[in-house]
Amino acid sequence: MTAVAEYLRPKVVMLWGTHAQAKAALLPTAGRRHRLLQCNHPSPLSATRGLSPFMGCAHFGQARAFLHAAEPDRPPLDWRLDLPLP
Repeated sequence: MTAVAEYLRPKVVMLWGTHAQAKAALLPTAGRRHRLLQCNHPSPLSATRGLSPFMGCAHFGQARAFLHAAEPDRPPLDWRLDLPLP
């Protein structure tokens, strides 16, 4: 993950669940060039529990807004699943 963080183009890293969140320390530039978003795992057992539930976290909207602000000329992300594969 450190190599990913060193790449200059802005990116969003979504860490869902405690196992993934343990990797946050490997992203030293979070909050500057990149955006780090964390919440519970989206599994049915934890998606609505705890201090940072997955349901309602709005990570996809936050990612789109952050990347659009960082690179306004780049087309916005389209998260729809019904798009044909390239």
